[in-house]
Amino acid sequence: MLIPLKWLKEYTDVQCGAHELAREMTFTGSKAEGVRELGADIDNVVVGRLLTFERHPDADKLFVSDVDVGRGAPVRIVTGADNIRAGDVVPIALDKSTLPGGKTIKATKMRGIVSEGMMCSIEELNLSKADYPDAAEDGIMVLDPSCKPGADIREVLGLDDSVIDFEITTNRPDCLSVLGLAREAAATMGAGFTPPKVLAAGLETCCFSDAAEAAGAAETTGDAATAAKTSEIVGVEIQSPDLCYRYTARAITGVTVGESPDWMKIRLRNCGIRPINNIVDVTNYVMLETGQPLHAFDARFVEGGKIIVRNARDGEPVRTLDGDDRALGADVLVIADANRPIAVAGVMGGENSEILPDTKTVIIESANFNGTSVRRTARKLGMRTESSSRFEKGLDPNMTLPAADRAAQLIVELGAGVAAQGYIDVYPAPRGPVSIAFNPERINALLGTDIGRGDMLEILRKADLAYNEQDGNIIAPTYRVDMSMEADLAEEVARFYGYNNITATLSPGTTTTIGVLTGPQRLKRIALDALLACGYSEIYTFSFQSPKVYDRLRLPADSGLRAAVRVANPLNEDMSLMRTTALPEMFKTISDNYSQRISGAAFFELASVYSPAKKSGDELYDIVNAETVDVAAAGEFLPEQKSELTLGAYGSEHTFFTMKGVVENLLGSLGVKGFRFSQCADVPYMHPGRSAYVLLANKKVVGLFGEVRPEVADAFSLPDHALSGVLSLDALFSAADTGRSYDAPPKYPPIPRDLSLLIGSGVPAGDIMAVIKKCGGAILESASVFDVYVGAQVPEGQKSIAFSLVFRSGERTLKDDEVASRMSKIVEVLGKEFNATLRS
Repeated sequence: MLIPLKWLKEYTDVQCGAHELAREMTFTGSKAEGVRELGADIDNVVVGRLLTFERHPDADKLFVSDVDVGRGAPVRIVTGADNIRAGDVVPIALDKSTLPGGKTIKATKMRGIVSEGMMCSIEELNLSKADYPDAAEDGIMVLDPSCKPGADIREVLGLDDSVIDFEITTNRPDCLSVLGLAREAAATMGAGFTPPKVLAAGLETCCFSDAAEAAGAAETTGDAATAAKTSEIVGVEIQSPDLCYRYTARAITGVTVGESPDWMKIRLRNCGIRPINNIVDVTNYVMLETGQPLHAFDARFVEGGKIIVRNARDGEPVRTLDGDDRALGADVLVIADANRPIAVAGVMGGENSEILPDTKTVIIESANFNGTSVRRTARKLGMRTESSSRFEKGLDPNMTLPAADRAAQLIVELGAGVAAQGYIDVYPAPRGPVSIAFNPERINALLGTDIGRGDMLEILRKADLAYNEQDGNIIAPTYRVDMSMEADLAEEVARFYGYNNITATLSPGTTTTIGVLTGPQRLKRIALDALLACGYSEIYTFSFQSPKVYDRLRLPADSGLRAAVRVANPLNEDMSLMRTTALPEMFKTISDNYSQRISGAAFFELASVYSPAKKSGDELYDIVNAETVDVAAAGEFLPEQKSELTLGAYGSEHTFFTMKGVVENLLGSLGVKGFRFSQCADVPYMHPGRSAYVLLANKKVVGLFGEVRPEVADAFSLPDHALSGVLSLDALFSAADTGRSYDAPPKYPPIPRDLSLLIGSGVPAGDIMAVIKKCGGAILESASVFDVYVGAQVPEGQKSIAFSLVFRSGERTLKDDEVASRMSKIVEVLGKEFNATLRS
């Protein structure tokens, strides 16, 4: 919400500047996103009137003009613009002036004549054609002839102001207005607040602070300056009272459509709204001022002289003010006349009833609609507007009449029309103020403060919350839709007392609780520390995914990873699915880093993945895609969320074996026992000869890692030999054992043995190691690979692999024949299972 400071100060006597006000209001809950000083980079630019305008004697395309700048003798300006003439009033950047972008203007000799400044276009003043549609696009900006020479251009164009950008929370729709934020500013700074009063011909007095009382009338009489009555011009019927809580209509006769005055256009522009004409501008102005959206209909086009608020008929057409034809559904609320829709309620008016240059009678609509209905309609039609963004938050129905009165007042004051007598007000279920029990002791207990009762009442009074002497309750006005319970009163006290003034205190009681991590949280931290220690960097990526990534991963049509949960209202097609794997996001991270000429990097993500629940859940098949499901039937089950660890690395220092070491270190840190690796040749996105499954002791696959298949790497623009991995955190945590035991230093000596084998090149070392450990029994203390060789003196199709074994007993000194017996058994079993032989 953009709020010009000058407009805000019309209703409150706050004396501070924009930056201080923004800071203080942020502390009280009205967060200011920033402050923009309009015209701060413009200096010494004034209004000038052209006294003469003649062609340069020595240049065909230049002109010389003597300009009255209100400083005694005129100044001479040389220009190339030909859209101006003597008598025009234009912006003049004098000698040593400054323009937006840091541009400095100095006196310069041009073809023998000194130009003492420069005439400015809208572009040079950092203005846009949208703000000034009548301004020349490639020429000098021509100002209103009434502008006084010498006047500061910032004052003339309304650039001598500051605009504060407030972020309004959804529970405070009353602050989507100048009045609402002026009220907050007054309470924050301890200043007065003075809302405008409505005093116009054809209207009875109505003060905004007395809105609820004024809403009780059905039709006013006022000054009979015109014989016309609103009730004679239009009628109102609400056929959908569950979606329209109140509808107020006022008629304006004798309308003259034209331009709005400069002060109104400047305020609208500074709030980000383009001026159109005086009638439409008044409705926008009142919306910004009060927060109540208005709409103006040309009474000629309201067929049957009646406004009907109803649901659209299925497929009913309407052309909205943006020129688009729209087919409406039965769930869309419309404003209709006797025959057709003339507006989409709360969103946008219809082109068939818009204000035209020859409009003479206007019907001002000020209504209150169901916020949820407006939000759904705006989203369905793809046309979120200033009006819909306010209605969808839930507005005060008691503001419709004051806003209509205010619009009528402004139209009368601008000389754009005459207010008809009275108004039409259909209000089936009036809403009254909310009474909230006031208990200072409870509020102090909630806040941990010791604020006196009188101080609390004073704080609440500043927030426009009245104290009822009869029952001791606090009365919240209807515009405070966020006030309903004692906790809301506590919040009001806290924010105006000052959160920074509330000292930290322990919870009352005899004992205090100490927060602890849950089991999964603790294990996640262990995993995080282990991966960081290995030089991996943590990343976070979006959980949304494009359906196109499945083809790039080369997944088959019936792959379980294609059974994704579809987002009901995606931002776009590329974010339409909840991810079933985080690999595409990991690949994008690697590709982005590689494209920035980073030679090598390693990443991990503790990711959440989502899938339709299976009838029998097994993390194995979700990760490695070894199980297929019926993708078409995936929506029959509720989605489930799982935790996965995704790894990614590239660069010369990262190989299959380094990633294997990272996985071993991770599983060791988690205390996972008996894990091993096996060849992975059937996963479509992994290299068939340079990847491996991770298996637990029970042979359950919990993940995989290795090089990315070259075709997939090309599809994701990955460097050669890029690595990736996926492990189920849920499965690893189930197998984790972080308990630690103490082993005393050994008393008896070890017996080392080396075992060198010739074995088939396709036999994994992990399978050989599993046989060695099984046959070695309890006296085998450790076993490790220390050499692998393929080449000369090794038969084709085989490899030489050597293991270092250490035997030791914790109870006695081993004998050589005991170790020899175990070694013989190991060789025998390896020979039977893998056709292995000892290498001589």
